[in-house]
Amino acid sequence: MESLPAEIWMTIFSYACTDDGSTGRSISLVSRWFWDTSRSIKHQSLVVKGVNQIAGIASMLERLPPELRRVQYLSVRVHHRDMNKRSISVEDGVILLGDRDARESECGVSAHTQSGIHDRSMVVLSHMLQMIAPQLRVLHLWLPISSPSRLLPSTLPSIIELRLTSNDMRGQHLDTRSVCTAPQRYPSLRRLRLGMLHHQHGLFGRIAKLAPGITHLHFCIPEHTHLYRELERALRVGDAGMDVEKENLLPETIQRISVQMGPTPNAGKYPAWASMRKTMRLNLEKVARQDKRVVLVRLGSEGASLSSGPET
Repeated sequence: MESLPAEIWMTIFSYACTDDGSTGRSISLVSRWFWDTSRSIKHQSLVVKGVNQIAGIASMLERLPPELRRVQYLSVRVHHRDMNKRSISVEDGVILLGDRDARESECGVSAHTQSGIHDRSMVVLSHMLQMIAPQLRVLHLWLPISSPSRLLPSTLPSIIELRLTSNDMRGQHLDTRSVCTAPQRYPSLRRLRLGMLHHQHGLFGRIAKLAPGITHLHFCIPEHTHLYRELERALRVGDAGMDVEKENLLPETIQRISVQMGPTPNAGKYPAWASMRKTMRLNLEKVARQDKRVVLVRLGSEGASLSSGPET
């Protein structure tokens, strides 16, 4: 390293800071100094895909001392097809160290019975989140279970953005009833995104308790719901918001609430669904007119979310 000009190293290190991690990994293999120096930031951004990576990364993190588990940005994506494979188990030699029953008790979930979580990989993921909770700032979970919120630690003191999406193929929707129940407290949370959300009474009151400083909410509603009624109450707009208890209101810190609707059903094949969706859209547009912080979004041609006015 001493033989190369500083300008060359600056260029190399700029790649190490901006690429997919391959430059940093390559330098670590040939430079002991770089390997030692980068240990404290090596795992600050992680993308985990599939149950095998969950097991491997959780095992790796557990072997590290706590001061080196500085994961700040984590994205976990598991497709429902992965859950159909043979479940990870202690006998595979890739799960966490220690007693299996103790781990399940510590995580607060059972691999077979509690919370509708039937795969041991979710127990491993729950424990991994516990290990990195103090430093975690951004967390995205895309999981084939209806209650990914049950995997979350009771406190995430540094979390500023949280995204929960259920891709449960059994027809279940995201269950948010455990998102905002005591003793969960996320005082730094500013952005919350809930995907595949089915209407659940009292959701906004629970969000207010979970994150009193929340500024941005995003909901994806795949089918007919009465979310607009909850919005009216939580924002105190329209007749529905007149007699609402204070604990069911959203905090005054809210700046934007985005509601993304699912695809439009074929009116010829599914006239009832198409009619209900139209009614839901009209009601959401009414709420958006009454409170400018509410925005109805739709999917563009490339899958991007676009601000939407009244549809024709």
